[in-house]
Amino acid sequence: MPKWTTPWRTTGGPPDPATGCTVLAGRLSLRSYRDFPRLLWWTLRIRRRLARFPGLVGHAFGADPRNGTLWVVSVWSDRAELARFDRTGPHHEAKRRLRPALLTSTIAVWRCRPDELPVPWSEVRRRIAQADRRGRDGLPVASVGTRACRGGPAAGTRRPAAPTENPGP
Repeated sequence: MPKWTTPWRTTGGPPDPATGCTVLAGRLSLRSYRDFPRLLWWTLRIRRRLARFPGLVGHAFGADPRNGTLWVVSVWSDRAELARFDRTGPHHEAKRRLRPALLTSTIAVWRCRPDELPVPWSEVRRRIAQADRRGRDGLPVASVGTRACRGGPAAGTRRPAAPTENPGP
């Protein structure tokens, strides 16, 4: 659980109750606590950009500097807007520049109703723990929401077997 958290910040209008919203929760772990100031610098830069990005409903960040871990939760009007943000501006640049400093990252994505907002940190923690367990149990990593940023699964976990295109007769 994060030792330090930002308050939930609502940036867009309320999502449509009929369609719900997409939640992204993530835990990023650094190889060394010495990289934490750089991670925070990128986080603040991304946070400023988030406030102006279409499709964002709200977000919060958490940090555990002693463990070199950043927690994120953001809620989007739909998954397409989330994907667009992932590929643009400071977020894309931060991923590229921080990748060597990161261990594995766990990402969980799910749908929720607008009346379930803001997403509590206990739910973020539960969803990330669930994604971690599924990844360690040998399920295909991408299908359960856990993704390694660099170097494959975390130490002590098995790398899932790659699915075959043509398994043969």
